[in-house]
Amino acid sequence: MLRDQEGRSASEWAMVVSTTLEDIENSWIVQQDFWRLEHKNDRIIRDTRYIEHVQMGHVLF
Repeated sequence: MLRDQEGRSASEWAMVVSTTLEDIENSWIVQQDFWRLEHKNDRIIRDTRYIEHVQMGHVLF
């Protein structure tokens, strides 16, 4: 069986690579969820500010 300089076999490398890819994918999913949540919060803040302006009579229709 072939091994690299650190003594890892091809199957061990495959495990490392698949684990790393899985970690990257999971962090990407978390990042997307966070972005969605942040985006939703921005929309809520904007909507709230808009409502406040309407209540104060700043918005002309």
